[in-house]
Amino acid sequence: MTEKKLTLFNTIMGTYYSILHNLIMLFVIIILLFCNKLNYLLIVLFIVFLDGIAIIFFQDCPLSLTEKKHLGNSCLEIKQIIYQKLGIGYNCNHTYEYTLEVIINAICLIAIKILILILCDIFGINISNKLIIK
Repeated sequence: MTEKKLTLFNTIMGTYYSILHNLIMLFVIIILLFCNKLNYLLIVLFIVFLDGIAIIFFQDCPLSLTEKKHLGNSCLEIKQIIYQKLGIGYNCNHTYEYTLEVIINAICLIAIKILILILCDIFGINISNKLIIK
């Protein structure tokens, strides 16, 4: 491949992995906020847990690694740079700890929601996904 085609290919693939990465994060957030079905929450918990295992194994998120391979940086690194410029977050460049902390927080939030739904079921509190306007 010529240099120009290789650069275009890397840009397309990097953008694809970046969009995929952001969509997965967005879908997890939407399911966590708006879904009350235990089966779906357990599936999301399992997916996030597997991502956490992959982060420990690869020392970074696999999608972030592919983004870095094709674009030179990942969406999480860009967010971290923006947060550092704003004075929010870490003062170091350890993306491994930052990524693992995000995954651990997501696992805890999903587990808390699952436990709340189980407690509501035990005490007979009905939680529905329907908005009732009268």
